Amino acid sequence: MRPALGVIVDRGTPIREAIRVIDQGQIGLAVVCDASRRLLGIVTDVDLRKGILRGVDLKEPVETIMCVDPTLATSETSRDELVALMHRSGLRQIPIVDVEGRLLGVEILKDLVKGHTRDTEVVIMAGGRGSRLRPLTDALPKPMLPVGGRPLLETLIGRLRQAGLVRLRIALSYKGDMIREHFGGGERWGVKIEYIDEAEQRGTAGALGLLDPAPTQPFLVINADLLTNLNFEHLLDYHPSHAYSITMCVKEFLLQVPFGVVELDGERAVGIEEKPQASFHVNAGIYVLNPGVLEVIEAGAFLDMPDLIKRAIAAGHRVGCFPVRELWVDIGSEDDYRRAAGEFQNYFG
Repeated sequence: MRPALGVIVDRGTPIREAIRVIDQGQIGLAVVCDASRRLLGIVTDVDLRKGILRGVDLKEPVETIMCVDPTLATSETSRDELVALMHRSGLRQIPIVDVEGRLLGVEILKDLVKGHTRDTEVVIMAGGRGSRLRPLTDALPKPMLPVGGRPLLETLIGRLRQAGLVRLRIALSYKGDMIREHFGGGERWGVKIEYIDEAEQRGTAGALGLLDPAPTQPFLVINADLLTNLNFEHLLDYHPSHAYSITMCVKEFLLQVPFGVVELDGERAVGIEEKPQASFHVNAGIYVLNPGVLEVIEAGAFLDMPDLIKRAIAAGHRVGCFPVRELWVDIGSEDDYRRAAGEFQNYFG
């Protein structure tokens, strides 16, 4: 059982501070207690991400988003009972309380099941040309560009392995032999790698039409040119709990107008706002897909992921969003590449 001292907050704690507590505690939740450590509620990583999507003010107290009726256990609950309860409920962590409801600690599924792996398949899209990064990509495919002294794709595979994701398929096209030769079957990184060969460029989703055999369970799709410390476990738990056909990761993007924006009523100025910001949620290149979504892909056809999502929506599939609040760098330009090198030292160095 993990000690709970580092993940306790009170009901008036600002949400922003609860985010820091959750990230530092590394168990996916903060526990809201009174002065006597009596449990009042919990705030999970999912609660935070839902709040971000709703535009909640991070200065608000944590009680505005906490779950007041969480699943709990006691010190008398056996390990087997805890594991069974977590599997039934889809939870990855459960607070442990005494008979008076005071917090004793938190049990974590991956602590109870050491060396765990997930059966979820991962498809890594690594076939892009990387034209905007030329001349860097004249000699190397973009996923093999070094960041922090090793290929970008190697860091991504390491992050997947840490999340228990060991069944990987890598879609190859431009200079794909270099990727295949470096990673082989994946044994060195504790994963199993198979390859999908694209004879020609098929877009950011076209390679999914080449999956043989096709996945039978929800699977993760991720672009190979990302540097991220996204919590993949939280994403994969989120997807089935909301009954989506596609869960698309999104990242908040702020766009600032560099001038004062004038509000007009005909020819008359009625207001002015200096350098306003607009907030958007952009596609982060990470998805969880149900196998049924593959039915909208024409075998062998060129298809980008935005078009796949549009087709899925038109076919009646539910598409949800999972906000990325962790490090996320899409390496599409030399500026992005330089930023990734700096971020690597901060998060992975």
